[in-house]
Amino acid sequence: MLVEMAAAFLLADHILDTYGRAAEDLEQQVQLLTTWLLDAANGMPSDSLPAGLRPELVEEIGAIKLRAQVAREILVNLQNIEQALDRFARGQGSAKDLQPLGPQLRQIHGALSVLRWERALGVLERCEELLASIAPESPDIDWIAEGLSSLGLFVTPCLDGREPRTQPLELFIERFDNRPRPAAAPQPPRPAASAESNELLQIFLAR
Repeated sequence: MLVEMAAAFLLADHILDTYGRAAEDLEQQVQLLTTWLLDAANGMPSDSLPAGLRPELVEEIGAIKLRAQVAREILVNLQNIEQALDRFARGQGSAKDLQPLGPQLRQIHGALSVLRWERALGVLERCEELLASIAPESPDIDWIAEGLSSLGLFVTPCLDGREPRTQPLELFIERFDNRPRPAAAPQPPRPAASAESNELLQIFLAR
């Protein structure tokens, strides 16, 4: 009933926004959604939208259903990836065991691209970069786990017909981009120039 309830709230928001200047078809729209919602509550849900529903409502309901479907697919893939990473971190697998994660990561990438969730894509790309050179005892595993967890928190509200939560993504990106980096290896000192080299340099400069 999540889609039906979300649609009812959309209409309720519209009624409040247009209070005092209600549209002519308001009573019809309320009746259509009320019947659709009651049918779902009585165990008779319908995959098709009520005929005669406003185009803008149809569009918004379609977006809600798409986000919910995409969120379910992303969460299933995230769960599989996190389980594989957990086994790898416990020493119960090798880097080869992580290779099958590639298709699942690409599915998540494609789903996020379809909905143009750019910040979520940025988080996923950071995790993919770390996965490319992961080791069992590497601290990068914790960063990957945190990034994937933030993606899960981001899409979960969509299952209830709500907008995704961007706060977990922003928190992860800020922490990740400001994480301590390993110090660069010191450069070996250059060998001192010999007396002969200095003499040749002086002759060259005097020309």
